[in-house]
Amino acid sequence: MTNTPSKFLGYAVLSLQFLRITENCCAELVARDNTLTVASDMAKPFDLEAFEEVTGWSDHKIAIPILFNFFHGIELTLKGFLAHVNATAASHKLTQLLAEFKQIYGDSDLAKLLDQHVTGIDVKTPLGAFLNRNQVTIDGWYQTLKYPETTKGIVVAHTDLQYKGSDGVSFWQDIGCTARDIRLSCLALARERGIAR
Repeated sequence: MTNTPSKFLGYAVLSLQFLRITENCCAELVARDNTLTVASDMAKPFDLEAFEEVTGWSDHKIAIPILFNFFHGIELTLKGFLAHVNATAASHKLTQLLAEFKQIYGDSDLAKLLDQHVTGIDVKTPLGAFLNRNQVTIDGWYQTLKYPETTKGIVVAHTDLQYKGSDGVSFWQDIGCTARDIRLSCLALARERGIAR
């Protein structure tokens, strides 16, 4: 396959879609204040449908898929830029992909932004706590956000990413804003480098 903008484009289109769904889901979660519980009148039977309606966009329902989409969007972004220069990017390891990206594209705004969410994860955030509890690095994202256990049979505990209620809103707001910023930085770098218009 030759080095053409369409090689980049295939990855970029998918990346932007994964990042957009991350952004939109985070916006819904934030708008609903990450509702964890519902108060009800005990005189009436519990209404599961009403509970689902109120809590359907909460972290205990969608945290794991949001983060999977977020990191898959990052992976596709990196692979798109690497594919443009015919670099082989067969790994899911974000640290490796980011290192290769930085060798080629330098310390761009996109690289700095991705660095914060690949190598600079704050241990005090729900994501940092999740990685710490499960004794994995971000390179384990593909397995720990996709399956209930690792290939070694270790059960993955997802609770650090869930059940935060309104205390978790700022984390999800940050993830949504970062997804948007990555999308925009991806497009800006592609235009700057003449990869896309």
